[in-house]
Amino acid sequence: MPEFETYKTIKSESTALFKDKGSKHFGFSYRVNSVEQAKEKITALTNAHPKANHICFGYRIIDSEHVIEFCSDNGEPSNSAGAPILGQVKSFCVLNTLICVVRYFGGTKLGVSGLINAYKTTAQLTLENSGITIYEPSYRVQLKLKTADFGKVLSYLSKEKMNIVNQGFTDKHEITVQTNTKDLNKIKAKFGSIHLLTWKKNS
Repeated sequence: MPEFETYKTIKSESTALFKDKGSKHFGFSYRVNSVEQAKEKITALTNAHPKANHICFGYRIIDSEHVIEFCSDNGEPSNSAGAPILGQVKSFCVLNTLICVVRYFGGTKLGVSGLINAYKTTAQLTLENSGITIYEPSYRVQLKLKTADFGKVLSYLSKEKMNIVNQGFTDKHEITVQTNTKDLNKIKAKFGSIHLLTWKKNS
């Protein structure tokens, strides 16, 4: 399956604060690589703010060649919190990014339009504070091959200037390569059907 060769994401995890009519909205940004990681961050934030009135969020996460998008109003009026947060994540064109907004009610209702503005603005400020970077995934690829094929494969990898980090021999010859998505796809296309090929994305 094709994967993202590069994508935009936040440069660093950050925070922001937006106040309106006494209510405080604290924004938090996280880089996450899976829905499970996002859930862990949300749970930890919920435990850290037991007196918060609402903890709303939105995320966009790569799952193979797909992008998973999800948001939550967490008890606020429908589409007044999660959707504005997710809208900012989409507006900044970032992936593998989770934005959470923790709200402490200040005693004066903001109304639906006020809530939309508060959550949108908090998410925007949080993303601005986080900065944007271009991320290129990397992989550790291992090929197991017959002795007769070893020289041919090694020659191809060297010709393509791929980063060979290890060579070994157990029951078969083994070559380990550190590479990006583009070169991983080259290796899969050329050798995937004739040699034992495994790969793991680096953190």
